[in-house]
Amino acid sequence: MQESLNKKISESRLVPLLVLCVVIATVILIPLKIIGYGYLPVDDALRHAAKAVSDKDWEEILVLREDIKMDSHPGWHSILGLFHKTLALGPDSLVVFSVISLFIFFSLVPSLMLERPEAWIISLLVATVSNFTFLYRLFYGRPYIFTMAVLLFLCISWPKLESKKLDY
Repeated sequence: MQESLNKKISESRLVPLLVLCVVIATVILIPLKIIGYGYLPVDDALRHAAKAVSDKDWEEILVLREDIKMDSHPGWHSILGLFHKTLALGPDSLVVFSVISLFIFFSLVPSLMLERPEAWIISLLVATVSNFTFLYRLFYGRPYIFTMAVLLFLCISWPKLESKKLDY
């Protein structure tokens, strides 16, 4: 009796672990497969990579209005610049890094926080089937995807934070 109970307990821990491994593998393989087809976004990810590689002011990279002088994503450009300097990544490699890392970050945050990580992957599938541009926007490689991941983190952790009482 005790052996069968121990076996059921170990099997019940094994299945969620296997599901999590499949979800993580899926989240990593999706952007690698898409990039493997030769996909590169044609807009903002390229300008972010150009800014990080060239280390020039925006006026030297883009044609801007006179009232726009500030770098709107200094943190992201610093991260890309760090990868450019330490790993000697070129502009195309930085764009690939942006696309892959931001998609994985956006997809893994809820997968690791939810009790049923497969529910997040299924919800991404439903969103993609109902509106393909949703998935397409996740592969732009823009820094707002990081903001979306942080928002997901806050939304998922909010009920846990709300249930804890804070002493003032």
